[in-house]
Amino acid sequence: MAFTTTTAGAGGLLPEDFGDLLWQPTRDRSVALQVATVHQTRYKEMHFPVVTALPSASWVAEMGTIPESDPDVETVIATPKKIAQITPVSLEMIRDSDPAALTLVATSLAAALANGVDAAVFAAATATNGPTALGAVAATVVDANGYTNLDPFIEAQAEAASRGTRITAFVADPATYTLVRTLKTGTGSNAYLMDVSANGVSIGGTPLLQSQNVPAGTVYGIPQDHFHAVVSTENEVSVSEHTKFAQYAVDVRAVIRVDFAYTYPEAIVKIAEVA
Repeated sequence: MAFTTTTAGAGGLLPEDFGDLLWQPTRDRSVALQVATVHQTRYKEMHFPVVTALPSASWVAEMGTIPESDPDVETVIATPKKIAQITPVSLEMIRDSDPAALTLVATSLAAALANGVDAAVFAAATATNGPTALGAVAATVVDANGYTNLDPFIEAQAEAASRGTRITAFVADPATYTLVRTLKTGTGSNAYLMDVSANGVSIGGTPLLQSQNVPAGTVYGIPQDHFHAVVSTENEVSVSEHTKFAQYAVDVRAVIRVDFAYTYPEAIVKIAEVA
């Protein structure tokens, strides 16, 4: 989308102010970033130690030798990957100083970046140059059984608990979200099964969110302590006056670098129909 002086809501912008307006709106719009534990780093990569087997303790007699026992530890490495967007903006609008246009352009860039992050994370397969998709992770699968009740969600919570963690958010595609959201307590009843409050809807205290990027018929149960987003502090917004010289415009380029690390894949629960 190109921004001009006739773009609705656009009065002007200050390119040097873009950076402050980009990251937080991107985070607010990305469901994946909302449900993750977010780490910001200036380094090329971040390492997460993962205990694959716990050490064992022993009963020891008085003056007996205490046997050694070490945990088995592996490392998951997250390397922030680049996602970028370019938006043309007319110079007539740039010559102004109305902050409303600054917000409009930043919002457009943030929405594109957030959607790109969610599309990659919730995809069935990992995108080229993108972070590992949840569809490629060895998550625990629970049968949806047609989503006729909340039993699959209770089972998902139990699966996470059996692995020493808990689901902090469920994320569904819009159709499944609506189906589950409108489940009633019984035939002819107008009472919903879902817990509804000013903060949204939840199942046993666990929020239910929706994303258009989740595959149809799927709900992911996310344990935040094992679902990490690593974001580079070297994100940038740049403006070029050369690429659109003939149009009396500039290109605004926004770049963020982010990767996701799943430190206990089996603790992530995928609810879907099982054939």
